[in-house]
Amino acid sequence: MAYTAGTVTRVWITKTTRDGDTNARIGIAERITRDFAEIEVPTEFCTLVEAKQRLVTAGLISADQPQWPEVIIGPCFHIPYMQLIKVLSEGKTVVVALRPPVRGLPIKASKEDVANTDIIVSYPYHDNAGLPNLLLCDTVPNRISAAMLLQQKSLWGGYFQDIAQHRPLVGLLVGGDIGDKRKVFTIDAAQTLASHVSRLVKELGGALFITTSARTSAELQRTLCTSLSVPFEFYDPKIAQSANPYLGLLACADVLVVTADSMSMCSEAVSSHKPVYVFYEPAIVEDKHALVAEQLLSSGSLQILDNHTRADKFAAKYGSHAQQNSSDVIAHAVKSKLAEKAQNTQSANLMAAI
Repeated sequence: MAYTAGTVTRVWITKTTRDGDTNARIGIAERITRDFAEIEVPTEFCTLVEAKQRLVTAGLISADQPQWPEVIIGPCFHIPYMQLIKVLSEGKTVVVALRPPVRGLPIKASKEDVANTDIIVSYPYHDNAGLPNLLLCDTVPNRISAAMLLQQKSLWGGYFQDIAQHRPLVGLLVGGDIGDKRKVFTIDAAQTLASHVSRLVKELGGALFITTSARTSAELQRTLCTSLSVPFEFYDPKIAQSANPYLGLLACADVLVVTADSMSMCSEAVSSHKPVYVFYEPAIVEDKHALVAEQLLSSGSLQILDNHTRADKFAAKYGSHAQQNSSDVIAHAVKSKLAEKAQNTQSANLMAAI
């Protein structure tokens, strides 16, 4: 039985605090349906009755005729709660659990709950031994799609045209320190990044726009800005009152530069199908990040930014190596699972009618 658009009407994603994690789940949900909701997961144990009551109170279902989601998507540490939803739906809900891209932490759930998880998304560099229903991805799923980029270009095109003034627009996406100072984006690295970016912008005769992340320290930001030898525009999401132009930059930039410490930004940048340069200093990159960056480099989706970078050569050949967004891969697997469930239901109904 083929999956047809519009079949799925209800997708739930579980709520967490990290924007990158949230965008990964939304990116998958948007490729399945327009009708999805974000739900709170209780931090303490709850029974089936309590779980249902919480959802009634939140307005996600009615008490008398609850409509359970066809799909629920969340991190692996939400598997026990997602399995409660699956039980309440009498097994109809497809449960999709995402392992964290950096640290392959053990899944804290019973063997039965793990076995009943329909799709477990993981990465080739994790220890995946013994995990059922495994789907391996090379990049972090995200919201970037052709339709979104077109929409963002219509929203932000005029803004960035005023900045670029008919010059090539270079977008610089800056990360920062990684978790509890495990890897610090050093002053030396910031100065090197400024030198490489300045050289690239001069070679292109371009305009530079910089956006930072929640992990960008004040010291990194100050060092980068004072070390650049080209004019630039800057957006700091931590203090800015205006709308964040990040997605607009992905849509409007002619060339993107991303720091390798951020797996999410690397994945989003290559999903934009633009020429992408990565600033890759071992001192700022965790081992798992390094594996992702190296995979993207080997596929041709990224080009190293250093003193030998030639923008014209990379941009001229770019196009055939753009990385597929993992959100598409996961959404396709979900649709296949839904079609399988629908086929099984249809077969069971036919058998019951005989």
